[in-house]
Amino acid sequence: MLTDNHYHNSILLFSYLIINSDGILDVNEKIAIRKICQHESIPENYLLDFIAEVTAHSEREIFNIGHEEIENCTDEEKINVFAWLHRISEADGDVHVKEVRFLLYSIKRAGIEFEHVIEAAKKFPPLN
Repeated sequence: MLTDNHYHNSILLFSYLIINSDGILDVNEKIAIRKICQHESIPENYLLDFIAEVTAHSEREIFNIGHEEIENCTDEEKINVFAWLHRISEADGDVHVKEVRFLLYSIKRAGIEFEHVIEAAKKFPPLN
């Protein structure tokens, strides 16, 4: 499920969690992940392997693995991961309270500032 690229791993792990946080996997969210993978040069086969293997893990396991991975990222990479998550939360047109809660908690745990995430998200292409 994981590669040696902690940044890519973090994007996919946290994206999976935020997409599933509201219990609804929207088609726009699936499209958003594919766009992120294209933008970040995450190979299609890596995404497919990740999707095939991630469901074997609990939400808690994925969350813990995600935080282990993001600890190995630079501050800029951390900000970018959460900026993508911010974009994903908007992709289905309905920002759910569980997505916001997850995003804020994860940002705090990663030790970065929410304002930096918002500024970075403004520079990323729209996902919807």
